[in-house]
Amino acid sequence: MAERRKAFLVICIARTVGAGGSFVGKRLATRLGSRYLDRELLVEAAQRLHKDSEALEAYDERRLSFWERTRMGYAFGAAEVPYAPPTFQPDDQELFDKEREIMLEAAARGPVVVVGRAGFAVLRDEPGLLSVFLDAPVQARAERVRKIYGLASLEEAKSMVIQSDRQREKFIESVTGKGWRDPAYFHLCVDTYRLGTSTAIELVYNAAMEVARKLAGPEEEAF
Repeated sequence: MAERRKAFLVICIARTVGAGGSFVGKRLATRLGSRYLDRELLVEAAQRLHKDSEALEAYDERRLSFWERTRMGYAFGAAEVPYAPPTFQPDDQELFDKEREIMLEAAARGPVVVVGRAGFAVLRDEPGLLSVFLDAPVQARAERVRKIYGLASLEEAKSMVIQSDRQREKFIESVTGKGWRDPAYFHLCVDTYRLGTSTAIELVYNAAMEVARKLAGPEEEAF
């Protein structure tokens, strides 16, 4: 009989652009002493694929093709998508496969905070999973994005936010077969505009501590 591996605390943060997902994730990882995976996933995946990470940016969290959706259906359950003529591009399939591989390896080795990349679906069977969704109103996110990227106008920033939302929604739907904002996926949903990122960090941290306590039991340490 195979020995059951130790389970670790795994925090997966899904987020809309401008909601502060990376900010919250990095600070949580530092506070918890956990590994942090965001763009690091793309860089490591590129290294394993022997490709330039910058060249793979265009495929990161984009909608998957028909063949990819079919393939992912075996990993996440039956894909709820109709048949459509395939538009096969190997880069996005290979990239997501590698990112998935890295996430699973990281969760098996120690506590980790994962931002994006459908982590909440990839790692859904992890006993120590805490899945979080961070969001904020479009206007507030556009203002944040305009400042971060130094965009010329709020309208340009709003267009960027809306386009990003659509791409991420299509990506999540192609991977899971369900809606991106479905609350059934998440243990905790936080409006970072109404509550602020500092409060979001505290909420997620306290939730993580509860998950860790239940995971560890009376004698073991989970992280």
